[in-house]
Amino acid sequence: ADLIKKCSGQAPTAQAPPAPSVAADPAAAGSSAAELQALLEQLEQRKAGQPVIDDSALVEQPLLAEVVQPEAAASSTPAAADDLRAALGADLDMSTPEGAVRALLAAAGADAGVPPPEVVGMALSAAQLPPTEEVAVRALREAAG
Repeated sequence: ADLIKKCSGQAPTAQAPPAPSVAADPAAAGSSAAELQALLEQLEQRKAGQPVIDDSALVEQPLLAEVVQPEAAASSTPAAADDLRAALGADLDMSTPEGAVRALLAAAGADAGVPPPEVVGMALSAAQLPPTEEVAVRALREAAG
C-alpha cells in the first residue's frame, strides 16, 4: 500500500508496526499455548489444594496420563463418592483405587468389559482419590482383572 502511495505521489501515513501474529509461527504458538495451559492447570491445582502433578514423566506412559488427568467428560460423573454410592444403591467402599474400580464395574454391569483408562480416571475423580501415579497403577490393575 505504501508503494502505491509513493507511486501516486501521496506521502505514506505513519502506521504502528504490526502486532506479532501467533499464526505466523504455528509451531511456536502451539508450544506456548501448551505451556500456558500446563501452567494454568498447576495454578488451579495449587488453588484447590491438590498436589501439583508433573506430568512430563507421564508423556511416555499414555495410559497413566489418561487416568491421572481424565478429559473434560468427567463433568457428567457424580461429584462425590457419596453421590455414586447413592446412585448405585449399594454399600461400596470407594476409599481405595480398587474399590472405586469395583464400583465402576458394578455400575457398568457384567457385560460391560474392561473400562478404558479415561473412564477409570473419572471413577477415581468421583471417589475423590488423589491423582497420583500409584493410584492410577492400582486402579488399572484392578480394571484389567
